[in-house]
Amino acid sequence: PERTEARSLWAPDRSPRDTGESMDCYADEALYHSAELGTSDAWPLCAAAGSSCPLTFTYTCGKRELPAGTRVCFAMRGKSTLGTAFQCVSAEDSGFFTIQSDGSAKLKPFYDPSNVAAGFVIGSGSLTEGDTVTINVRDFGRTPIADTYDCYTVIRLPGESVSFRLPKHIVFTVLPEAFDSMEAFLPM
Repeated sequence: PERTEARSLWAPDRSPRDTGESMDCYADEALYHSAELGTSDAWPLCAAAGSSCPLTFTYTCGKRELPAGTRVCFAMRGKSTLGTAFQCVSAEDSGFFTIQSDGSAKLKPFYDPSNVAAGFVIGSGSLTEGDTVTINVRDFGRTPIADTYDCYTVIRLPGESVSFRLPKHIVFTVLPEAFDSMEAFLPM
């Protein structure tokens, strides 16, 4: 707590247990009703290790309207990378993503390679219930390490000093490649 920046607490009797811009993982649904912020999904959830294919994230706004200045990102903090770093600078390079929305809000791309995060910031207007935002990552190369990777949808509202996380996270599965040899070990 001594190293954590001062911020508003949803439970005044509880000191923060995370640092910097990390989300308030210890607050629960009853405190800030994160389910009202919306839902998220991704496709494909399962791919072979080392494969390269497009990747799509989808966010659908819930009952709570998201005003201008809100940042929504898909983050894999504290995990090794799922694959190619996200970026929105060079369309020729892998990991480049674009944003589409069926709402009237003007969106700007957001990415943070250090936190393996891709998302958007609402520049003007707002997202209202049912508005959908799609992030398309072309040419996304998966990690060569087979494992499951948790991805959280993190929302930072303007004027708030805490980040919210949707209750349901996305789980990616990276399948191992076909084996080409086998080694057996016997006891001495």
